[in-house]
Amino acid sequence: MAPPCSIIVLLVFVPAFCSQSATTFNCEGNGDRVNWWIQSAPLTDSIEQEREIIVTTTVNNTNFSSVLTVNSIPDNDGLGIGCEVITFNPFDRVISNCNLTIRGVSSVEDLQYDFTSNNSLLITWSRPVYYSDDVSFGSSVSYQVLVTDEEDGDIILDETIANRKIKVVNVTKCDTFNISVTVILAQYTSTDIDSNSGNFSIAEYGTQPLIPSISFELGCPLSKCLVSLMDGSTEVTDIISETDHIIEFKLSPFRHYELTAVVKNLRGKTKATYDASISTFHTRDIIISSPHTDGSVSVQCVFVSGSTADGCHVIFNDTNQEIVESFTITGPGSTIVTVSASGVYDVYVYDIVKGSLYGPAVQDTTLVEIVKVIPSTFSSSSIMSESTASPAQSTVSNTVSPTTTSINVTGTTSSTSKTMNDNNIIVPIVAGTVSGSVLLILIILVVCAVIIVNKRKKMKGVLIRSEFATIQQPQAETNRYQDVHELRNEGPNNTSPLLLTSSRLINEENPYHVTRSKFLPDNHPTIPSHNVEVNISISCDCFDNVVLL
Repeated sequence: MAPPCSIIVLLVFVPAFCSQSATTFNCEGNGDRVNWWIQSAPLTDSIEQEREIIVTTTVNNTNFSSVLTVNSIPDNDGLGIGCEVITFNPFDRVISNCNLTIRGVSSVEDLQYDFTSNNSLLITWSRPVYYSDDVSFGSSVSYQVLVTDEEDGDIILDETIANRKIKVVNVTKCDTFNISVTVILAQYTSTDIDSNSGNFSIAEYGTQPLIPSISFELGCPLSKCLVSLMDGSTEVTDIISETDHIIEFKLSPFRHYELTAVVKNLRGKTKATYDASISTFHTRDIIISSPHTDGSVSVQCVFVSGSTADGCHVIFNDTNQEIVESFTITGPGSTIVTVSASGVYDVYVYDIVKGSLYGPAVQDTTLVEIVKVIPSTFSSSSIMSESTASPAQSTVSNTVSPTTTSINVTGTTSSTSKTMNDNNIIVPIVAGTVSGSVLLILIILVVCAVIIVNKRKKMKGVLIRSEFATIQQPQAETNRYQDVHELRNEGPNNTSPLLLTSSRLINEENPYHVTRSKFLPDNHPTIPSHNVEVNISISCDCFDNVVLL
């Protein structure tokens, strides 16, 4: 029968943070039972605990596969291990034995590190507890110490020494690093490692524009890092105060700062940065809106808390039209200002402190577009009656200029416009319509009055000449009453007063009709007809005892 146990011995050193290693044995066979033997004795629970042995067995019908793992190496060097497979029918028993032999050297013991008061790293360790018997007696042991920056991979230290301690300068608890110590003994090596996690963070702690100053909170104590504050290429060196984790820098008044705070380790390597845009002016913002339609805007300056500024000075600058207009605003409320022309304006704001201007405190990167309103116009056409038209005609023309009001606030140059809706146009249209209607009614009433007057004067035999003043003048400059005077001088003395009418035909059946031949000689010129032209004003020329009712 073939041996039921196939034992494979492999010595493996466990990596990081463990000074022990382990090896495994595999036992496979066919039978009813499998047993492990240690040092020629059955494996018991107490031996498993003492030798740190773990057994895992898998059974598939009569097929066995069992794995024995041995820890606590090198204590188990030379350990005898056996595997037994038993069958009951018929009874049979097979044992396979092997010995565990360890070669090499164990890693260092008690690897530790500490930080000294002078910002140095002290690394210590103990000798390895085991090396195999194939190492020549008296062989020297050395240690390679490697310290690396975990964040960027920089090598901080790489030395091989015979001692069991070493100091690394300018390494603090704020650094994040790895430590590895490798034992070198004859042809064997073994490595143990350790690490540290540090913190070089920085954040803005507070800004006081009126002092003025800015402070930062640090993750690393100031005694273990290097902190600088840069304004562009210029370093800010005036420090007001510093504690373990807070540093405060003094700034100049009435300035805009683009600051970069830099944190470096003690070896001069940048580990953290923080960017801040700071203004030490009193005005920190401006609010512009346009609720009006006459080119005016509402302006409000927003001041920092505790500001002693007298107010702000706001400048609107239209570079396209070369228009610059400025306004002084006092108090925190909003003020209505009006520009002289429509345009797209850059806005600049200055502090007013003790009568002096400082700034610009705010230079609005957006553009303000103001479209000034064009007032609406209303016109009525002249209402006239032409000589060829019998009824009076009237025409009302109402012209409303389009009105647009917009204030655009754009991140770049784009704009959003607001246009007046139809409700704003309805008012002038309604006003025009009402005015035209009233005027038309007045014209109708005047025409009716004239007709009534003419009829009454016909009945009384009264001569009336009625004429409306017109905007258009007659083509010939003649005496308006010349024909009437000629008529009165040439007619017979025994005739009745003559009634002059317009050129409208008279019904022949009218009992009041008098023919022209009864009053005028044949050679008398024709009485000219007169156009009735209607406008807003009315006049009436009367003769003799004419009375207008």
